[in-house]
Amino acid sequence: MRIKVLYKRVIRDIMKDHGISPSYRGHVVAKDATFEHVVQYTDHYVGTGNDQQPNARPDYRYRRYHELLSYIEPCGRRAAHVDLGCGAGLFSWVFLDWATDKDVDPEHIDLYGLDRSSAMICLAQEIRARLMCHISSYPEVRYSHKVKRLLRKLKDGHQKRTDYTVTFGHVLAQAHSPNDVRAFTRVIVRILKLMDSRSNCKMLAVDARNDGARAAFNEGWRSLLKSLESANIGYAEQPVSKTFINDDGCARIASLYLEQD
Repeated sequence: MRIKVLYKRVIRDIMKDHGISPSYRGHVVAKDATFEHVVQYTDHYVGTGNDQQPNARPDYRYRRYHELLSYIEPCGRRAAHVDLGCGAGLFSWVFLDWATDKDVDPEHIDLYGLDRSSAMICLAQEIRARLMCHISSYPEVRYSHKVKRLLRKLKDGHQKRTDYTVTFGHVLAQAHSPNDVRAFTRVIVRILKLMDSRSNCKMLAVDARNDGARAAFNEGWRSLLKSLESANIGYAEQPVSKTFINDDGCARIASLYLEQD
């Protein structure tokens, strides 16, 4: 079963069980956000609440992420997904559905994530637990709100012959301060140093399409690439074709590799 047909119902079930009413509190989730706030945020942007907004586009973020993942083809190795700014886990749900479409064995998938909100990590784990009632093969979720903990999880969980996909879903436009970029760079450097010569790493980023967000997103993308260069990480950008929901002003793809000394 694909997660696409389940995740909205699961979010609303969590709201009902915790006595949480729909509400909009803005597009920024603070580090110390409450569980109630992160549930309301998730419902507003990716859950049923999104379908009730004016000019609603059902599964909008899901479809944008899925379209970008279509640029990637599995190569018969393990597939690790590392979602930076993971939130409740939407990009991982899309990744798992992509893997199902590509006949990738769930036992060959590893899921990692970073989010500054510990409440968001708790929500991601609760959603995963509920999804497992329908998808028993759902992989372990190795998420953390601390960079050092994620680095340790990556090291402990790494296996040979693993391809990595690093994603940023609606993150870079609002989170590209020097501290943010340094944190993202540390994670990516750890991944590249763990990989063997036959593995590859793709980096995907998607953000809002309005003019202000586009400018901020592209500034964040350039800052991240510059930081990766300073850390001896090379990259090759891949064009993103213009569609109704994506283009190279609001979606980016790059292959990453360690530069030779």
